[in-house]
Amino acid sequence: MATILRTLLTITAVLSLCHMPMKAQTEGLASYYANKFHGRRTSSGSTYDKNGYTCAHRTYPFGTLLKVTNLRNNKSTIVKVNDRGPFAHKRIIDLSYAAAKDIGLIGAGVAMVRIEKINSQNANEIELEHLKIPKPFREEDLTIDLKLTHEVDSLWFLPIIPEDDDSE
Repeated sequence: MATILRTLLTITAVLSLCHMPMKAQTEGLASYYANKFHGRRTSSGSTYDKNGYTCAHRTYPFGTLLKVTNLRNNKSTIVKVNDRGPFAHKRIIDLSYAAAKDIGLIGAGVAMVRIEKINSQNANEIELEHLKIPKPFREEDLTIDLKLTHEVDSLWFLPIIPEDDDSE
């Protein structure tokens, strides 16, 4: 019985961590991808395009739209998360070349930025043309499509609970 309880508590803890809310705003250092990464595959499976408006972030789900504002000059741009990183110490986001250029990051290489998640409440206030996001805004535009190899009617997640060996 103790094993079952311990297993259920572990599953509950893991599931609650998966649904922890992200901060609405974050501030920290931003950098941008070097040219050598142009055309390479990202963590999401897409190809990095230095002329696109994409970014790498450690925790936001792929497909999330973020507004990134350079705190030095107050210039901002919108990017879509399609990669993981940055892996450099103290940096919170890596921007594509085009996004970095928009906010004046190219000369300095790094800058303090504010990151704000775009959601259905604030998306219509922001210009999204460069991302080709249709207006009016729809919640499903913020997520990426998952491609399944087989048709699925529903998904079930069942915990595997080891049986206690009480045969002693």
